[in-house]
Amino acid sequence: MAVDLERREARGSLAEVFVEGEPGLRHNRPLDILFCMTAPSLGLTALSGGCVGAEGRGVMIFGPPNSGKTTACYLAAKLGMEFHADQGVFLDMRHNVLRAWGDLFPAVFRPEALDFLPELRESAWRSTNAGLSFYYFEKRPLQSRWAKPVNPVCSIFLDRGNSGKPQLNEISPEDAVVRLRGCLLFPEDEQFDAQINTALDALARKPVYSLQYGSDPRIAASFIEKLQR
Repeated sequence: MAVDLERREARGSLAEVFVEGEPGLRHNRPLDILFCMTAPSLGLTALSGGCVGAEGRGVMIFGPPNSGKTTACYLAAKLGMEFHADQGVFLDMRHNVLRAWGDLFPAVFRPEALDFLPELRESAWRSTNAGLSFYYFEKRPLQSRWAKPVNPVCSIFLDRGNSGKPQLNEISPEDAVVRLRGCLLFPEDEQFDAQINTALDALARKPVYSLQYGSDPRIAASFIEKLQR
């Protein structure tokens, strides 16, 4: 690969095995990763999180690892929503209107998710690396044929492990901006600060919630489905 830093352009070649090869390679496609890393150059703000939606309205889902993002998105899709993302969401401001695009990757489940989703043993592909195991699931059956953005109506931060009754609390826009900034997929060059700030401020002006719940992601999915309406 050759990169021109001044013009922010690159040219390179890619072995066919990464495009048409075995699942272990296809699920870690270099072009998808490059897209995530160069998203700001395309006017996009990349966040680590999930997104489900219906009829053009989307709910953004955030949280730390093992908070249930992927499983909750999958279950919300089973309730009739589209499964746009579980790893990365991309915000763009077109004509001062905030939109969100889903990611390019298969959904990635931890083995514990199979306790709630036993069907994944047949529909997902298992991968093991360095002692860690994950299940990859192709989201396309739970999506429309053509990729399209959604208008975010709200965001929800999942806080898993609360032993009491589920609690949904609204977060102030000021606190929401701080939390959303912590979800940036990569540290970006300062030249993109204005672009990122505009997108995060727009998302923070929508309702943002924190959901404390127990271990069952079906609880989170039910809240997500109701918030989208």
